[in-house]
Amino acid sequence: MTTVSRPHHPRRVLQRYWTQYKRLHERRRLIDRPWLEDVLHWSADGELHGHLALPDAGGPASVTSDGWCPGQR
Repeated sequence: MTTVSRPHHPRRVLQRYWTQYKRLHERRRLIDRPWLEDVLHWSADGELHGHLALPDAGGPASVTSDGWCPGQR
């Protein structure tokens, strides 16, 4: 039996919704914390942004999981 991709299958719809929600939530978090833009980070455009080097202490990230940062607006 072959598997047919169904783009409107409920699981896929929920997965897409959750992924989009997560991205929007991450972006809002970064926009609400403009000081994170000063921390050195690589963005999705391949450029190094920021000017503060912080030790890797597991603090908040300066980019979203897909590499977006407020400097790309």
